[in-house]
Order: sequence, then structure tokens, then C-alpha cells
Amino acid sequence: RAEDIADVNRRFSASLGLVRGVGAFFNGYFGHGGWREGVVGFLTATLSALYPVLSQMRAGQIAQARMIAQALATEVPPPTRLRQAARR
Repeated sequence: RAEDIADVNRRFSASLGLVRGVGAFFNGYFGHGGWREGVVGFLTATLSALYPVLSQMRAGQIAQARMIAQALATEVPPPTRLRQAARR
């Protein structure tokens, strides 16, 4: 999931991950009736809330690593043609 987010070239932010995580928690705990399960429902909702947060954080790391790799990649200059230059 994190690589998919990084491939889209969207902006990465921890706040977006937190908002989506809180939404996932409320959806799992209240929307799907996790409150009826007790502790198991709470843990399930909490773990499902961590997934978008961690995905956003990892996508940011992947994007940063790609930017560094592109910056370090040097373009190989074309070979010089000494024979042609010497003839002129």
C-alpha cells in the first residue's frame, strides 16, 4: 500500500494519516459494531487505525529515498569522438 501511495506522487503528511486512522477507528469500532465485542473489538479497531498511519509514514520514506536516489544518479556523458575532432 505504501508503494502504491508513493507511486501516485501525492503529497505525504502525518496529519492525513492520522485523520484517516481516526476515521478507520470510528468506522471499525462504532460503524461495524466493534464496541459489542469488548476488548477484542477495541483492539481490532485500534490496529485497523494504525494501518493508514503507518502506510502514510512509509510512503513518505519511500518518496524521500527515491528523491535521494535520483539526486545521486549521475548522467553518463556521451563518449567523446576524438578521432572525428582530430580530423577537423
